[in-house]
Amino acid sequence: MVIDNLILKDDHIGVILANMCRYVEANYLEIDFHSDNWYHQYSWTEATQNSFKKWFTNYIYSMKDAQRELYDRSRMRKSDCERYAAMFIMNYGWSLKEGVTD
Repeated sequence: MVIDNLILKDDHIGVILANMCRYVEANYLEIDFHSDNWYHQYSWTEATQNSFKKWFTNYIYSMKDAQRELYDRSRMRKSDCERYAAMFIMNYGWSLKEGVTD
């Protein structure tokens, strides 16, 4: 999956990015997702990242429209959704705070 040049607030990638921002108290509307390395603007703890991963996994697992929009599939197993969530976080997740525990 690639983040498109146009991110709409009402599409599934917009929902995912807005929720990702919520986890670090960032304003989704103020982030330029077209800029290089936008995902380095904020950081989160490993526990917060894991919480987001769980939300992301459940979101795409329960939303067949999201599966089609993001992965061109509509019958994903929960393990597939978890793997895709981990890949998204690896590519676009906020930086991890080092040495910080929740």
